[in-house]
Amino acid sequence: MAELEFILSKVEEETLLKTALGSSCWFVPDINYGTAKPAHVTTYEEFKKYRERTRMFFILHESYIAAPLEMREILKDGQRVFFVMQRNGGPSIDFMSSVEFIEEGRTKINPGSLAHHKTFWNPKTRRNEETPGVLLKLYRELSAVVKKVATRHKVGVRTYWIGNAVHDRIKSGQLDLGIVPQR
Repeated sequence: MAELEFILSKVEEETLLKTALGSSCWFVPDINYGTAKPAHVTTYEEFKKYRERTRMFFILHESYIAAPLEMREILKDGQRVFFVMQRNGGPSIDFMSSVEFIEEGRTKINPGSLAHHKTFWNPKTRRNEETPGVLLKLYRELSAVVKKVATRHKVGVRTYWIGNAVHDRIKSGQLDLGIVPQR
């Protein structure tokens, strides 16, 4: 799995997401659904509404989608719900938003990421298939957007692209990283 881990402000994430939307992408929120039909988010305003419920989204584009995302059914609290089965259908670019929170009276931020898998399950052909080159190209383009608004930092053994606005808030003492460096 290719993954770019980042720690971005809402404004920096907005730049990334609007770039994807401007390229005719749409987002599917990783939430429970009442039917087997997932949401098809095409505006930043819609994204913000769903962002209140989840930080994980699947980024799709007509140029590389080989099959609809697979929806699985489960019972949750006595209710029948559907969820997107990751890596089944699509394929997609996985987007996870950075998240700010308060802990022990301090504002902290945890990382988000852009990721894609080398293969995906195509329910139409009933086999694992390689991720198409056009998805890889879009992934690289979106990664470049992150790298324009962020700087690479090593935190323990991991590497994060920390947004310039986030870095300024950390340096001024307004924000702490919510991650514990691994050794």
